[in-house]
Amino acid sequence: MIKKLIWVLCFFLALTLSAQGGSQSSGQGSDENYVILSDPHEVAVVFDQCSRMSPSFRTGYRTLDDATVKKIEILLRDKFAEKSKSMKGKDIQFEQSYRQYVSFEVLRIPYVYINGFDRRAYQNDMLTKPHVEHARKDTVTDWKVTAINICGGGSNYWGALYDVNHGKVTELIFNTDTVRKSLIR
Repeated sequence: MIKKLIWVLCFFLALTLSAQGGSQSSGQGSDENYVILSDPHEVAVVFDQCSRMSPSFRTGYRTLDDATVKKIEILLRDKFAEKSKSMKGKDIQFEQSYRQYVSFEVLRIPYVYINGFDRRAYQNDMLTKPHVEHARKDTVTDWKVTAINICGGGSNYWGALYDVNHGKVTELIFNTDTVRKSLIR
């Protein structure tokens, strides 16, 4: 009972911090192309993608630090290089993308979901074309605090799943017509 009470208090403390502006932290150093989202509303939007499947079954959320993200970034570069070879005619470049990281768990098994999108496409679609269909009803002005969810967009928009226990990127899915049931099996 005490453990449950402590967990509930920690959860409300996290909500309070996010409401006071402690909702995200951005990448340190020279690579400012990623952000760790923790605001509950934005996390919900990240998982509610309209043109690709994302983890639908979650039993909790976790904290994430820059050191872990840096490890994932190395693995993602390799996954992108591998995927790029199989996607003939598509120019996909990891270095040209912005990434939004969210840490969560499924039955106490930790995962990290990465919501990614090409910088040029983001600037073109979100900032200069207000008619581009996206799942949000509010205005998106800054990808570092607002979850991005574009309907369509092809290989310019993607999601990845990192399995913390096994230390590998298990899925990399681009926005296409392909429908999958879930990234978590």
